[in-house]
Amino acid sequence: MPCLPAWAGPVEWHEVAATSEGRQWWDSGSLRTNKSGNLTLLSRYQSIPQSTAQSTEAIQLIEQSNKGQEQAAKQPNKIQGQATRQSPRAKTDLYVMEIDCGQRIYRDTSINGIPQFNATWLPSGGDQLIDAVLSEACSAASPGA
Repeated sequence: MPCLPAWAGPVEWHEVAATSEGRQWWDSGSLRTNKSGNLTLLSRYQSIPQSTAQSTEAIQLIEQSNKGQEQAAKQPNKIQGQATRQSPRAKTDLYVMEIDCGQRIYRDTSINGIPQFNATWLPSGGDQLIDAVLSEACSAASPGA
C-alpha cells in the first residue's frame, strides 16, 4: 500500500491584545468549518508567571509587544533583561478550539494534543483574550472577510 504524504497547512499566528493574565494567538491557517457548521482553529495561550503578573515592568513589556518589535527595541536593554532574568519561564499551552460564532461560545476540543471528549460549551465569561479570539476568528471566517 503506498504511503501518501501528509499535508500541513501554513501556520499564520495572529496575536490578540495581551492582558495582565497573559498572551494569546490564533492560527488563521488552521481556520476551518466543521460538519456542524462551527469554526475550529488552533490557539496558543501563554500565561504570565505569577511573580511578574504584578510587576509594572512586565506589564510595560506586554504593552510594548502589542505595539511591535520596533518600539520594544527602543527601550533600554536593562529593563528587558531584568524582567527576563527575574521571571520564571511563562507556560504555553496549545488548544484546538471549536467556536459557535452565532452564540459566541466555544469549547476546547484538544489541550496540548490531548483530546477533550465531551468538552463543555462555554461563554467567554468576560475573558478579554477569549473575547478577542472569538471576534477575530469569526470575522475572518465570515463571508466577505
